Amino acid sequence: MSRLIAFGCSHTEGEGVQDPSTQSWPAYLARYLGVECVNLGKGGASNKFIQHAVHTFNFQPDDIVVILWTYPVRFNIFKSPTELLCSMLPMKRSRLNSIWYENFYTDYNASFESKVIVHQVNSFLKEKYLTVYNLAIEERHTNLFELIGSNYVNIYFSSCFNDKKYPLGLNSHAGSDCNKDYAKQIYKHIYRHGQEEDK
Repeated sequence: MSRLIAFGCSHTEGEGVQDPSTQSWPAYLARYLGVECVNLGKGGASNKFIQHAVHTFNFQPDDIVVILWTYPVRFNIFKSPTELLCSMLPMKRSRLNSIWYENFYTDYNASFESKVIVHQVNSFLKEKYLTVYNLAIEERHTNLFELIGSNYVNIYFSSCFNDKKYPLGLNSHAGSDCNKDYAKQIYKHIYRHGQEEDK
């Protein structure tokens, strides 16, 4: 049976809903597609974290991979394959965090690193002959896809989250209605994409 493998941050994990296993956008999308859902979203994840999660996951040949790439401003450093040494987040208050953003962070560097990560992950998955759908939280983040050409879906999580189309859920994250709508939009894109390939 095919599986939907979803990668991302808290928006993918489903932090804003009561039951992420049934109300996150990957859970809704998997039901629309009639496949098993494997949700690997993680709150606070950076794009490097997503890259690492992709590289350490055991894919099956018929997996469908959907990645909601996160904010380039985030940064993770790994201590081992299973342990983070530290996480840099703009809203996090710590001495290390302050030192990082005041002395080492630049928007250009963050954007460039994320572009390279997105490109590398797509090349890695292409070698495995997997179907991949790349998504951005906001339209302004589509610059992350410059190195992979047109291989992304121009449906943005912000269309139902930041635009306040639906009420917020838990912890100021998207609620169930937003997740369901977003999944439905992605499903329609995948369905149309499949029909075009069949012609």
